[in-house]
Amino acid sequence: MKTIKTFFYCKKKKIPATISFNVESIFLIFPYDSDMIAEVKAMEGSSFDKIWKVKNSNRNLFAIKLLTRAKDEKITRYFSIVQDYSDKIDYQCDEKLWLHQLDMYNFILNKQRCLLAAEPRTGKTWPALQAWYDAVEEDCCFITTSSAYLGIFREARKRFPRDVVIREQNFSLVKSGQRVINLFSYNSFQKILDHSENPPRFIVFDEIHKLKGQDSNRTNSAKKLVDWSERVYNGNEHVVGLTGTPTPRSFVDWWSQCEVIRSGFIRESTAQKFENRYTLWDDSQGSENLESWERRLGYNEEEIAKIPKRLAPLVRCYLQKDVLSLPKVMIDVIKLQPTADMLRAVNVYKRTVANVLSLRTKLHQLADGFSYQTDYNEETNKIGRTGFNEIFSPKMEQLESDLDNEETDGKGRVIVYSAFQASVDIITNIALKKGWWVLQIDGRGKFLIHYKDNEIRRDSELTQILLALDEMDRSSNKWLIPKLLFNAQTDSGGTGLELSASKIIIYYSNSDMGEGKMQSWRRAYSNNMDKVAGLTIKEYCCLPVDDKVVENHEKKAGNQAKTMEGNKYVNH
Repeated sequence: MKTIKTFFYCKKKKIPATISFNVESIFLIFPYDSDMIAEVKAMEGSSFDKIWKVKNSNRNLFAIKLLTRAKDEKITRYFSIVQDYSDKIDYQCDEKLWLHQLDMYNFILNKQRCLLAAEPRTGKTWPALQAWYDAVEEDCCFITTSSAYLGIFREARKRFPRDVVIREQNFSLVKSGQRVINLFSYNSFQKILDHSENPPRFIVFDEIHKLKGQDSNRTNSAKKLVDWSERVYNGNEHVVGLTGTPTPRSFVDWWSQCEVIRSGFIRESTAQKFENRYTLWDDSQGSENLESWERRLGYNEEEIAKIPKRLAPLVRCYLQKDVLSLPKVMIDVIKLQPTADMLRAVNVYKRTVANVLSLRTKLHQLADGFSYQTDYNEETNKIGRTGFNEIFSPKMEQLESDLDNEETDGKGRVIVYSAFQASVDIITNIALKKGWWVLQIDGRGKFLIHYKDNEIRRDSELTQILLALDEMDRSSNKWLIPKLLFNAQTDSGGTGLELSASKIIIYYSNSDMGEGKMQSWRRAYSNNMDKVAGLTIKEYCCLPVDDKVVENHEKKAGNQAKTMEGNKYVNH
């Protein structure tokens, strides 16, 4: 058994310690200190039997190195001054990185394993790819969402026109003589572990907030991939997390993202321990007999506000308002009067639907103007959807009116988001009748839809989709398509795209997912937008369920802002 004598540094205290190792465990001996005990209790597999014992894992080894202030490059890089590496940049395009993008680039090259919490359209993809291009010779493994695939294609084509190619789901990761970005979706990257001979040395987890829950297969696969890369490259690997919405549900979302990027940096070894640290407990007389959920009083908001400072060596935040000079967004909540038929349907649902969640969903769909048809499927032995019945909603008339208003001299660019696939179909049909082309993105795929020879044509070829995306980007829009509507579900088409040609976003309806809303409206809110015309967001609200969803999104956005303000970057 290997034994070393050292010191733990805990809250400005220098505590003598003896550390012993065997294959399975790490044994810690130190004088009684309540703060130090709290540190050890937070470790993985901690227990006490005369001496403290924790699991011998990479996570705990890194945490112990932090506590002993080990002279290890894996540790010291997080507490060193960020050096400027801008002289290494090999630009292949006419544009140059903005000042805050240079900070992103330097942060990545200095930390090597870090997380950029940069609000959408602050331009985090290019600095990440540029850092890869200038740092390592190996190919880049870029993991992102299905909708953001298209944005990465456009970004790489624009920034690296000479010698970078993109390959989708290439499991061999073999050098090809060209610089290669191996692009994976979050649904496919786990296969790298089974199909690749060597791990990637430069890994980017785009939209890393998709890695939620410490026990999910996706998160565990991400940890295994990172651990594999560290074992092979021993600290010379790069692991970068990118997200515009780091905490779309609650502050606890920080835990799994940081755990993937640098396991052990956060003291708590589980998400539950992390949450408990910020929980207010009822410690009144007799409360020791209560379950933990019964003792929970709420969260300590003052402590939550300190999270950014705690994460600062690993995480850098970039807020749009601090790094870009953009006009104020105008928000127009349009209250629509439900029809008599809709109100009768509401009363029927209230009498016949017993489950509260099911009732809420049906009312949400009714507000959009439809109800799903269901039938028994013999193959699956389940009841499934077979289509939908359209029910007139005032939202339909309002959308027709807004499309007419946004058409000028036969031209127009409009963004419409909605919560359901049936809503997407309704919106597409309305737009087609009005003579608009539709770029439709939802869980069923990506299509450019328009009338040709009195028939509806649906193009799914990448070249056609990229053409339409160029037309939705004000910096490349050539009006090759006179009237183009971007129609998407917020949860499947609201990330990774540049839609700055539109000066209006219509929320026909909202999904319950906070990240979809926080990401989607910023697709049009970028430095390429028309800053004179500005951006207007229209919220369609027809039934009380619409108002409630909008209210919940505003609350989630406010909670996220609290955890991003403390270690934010500001242009100097």
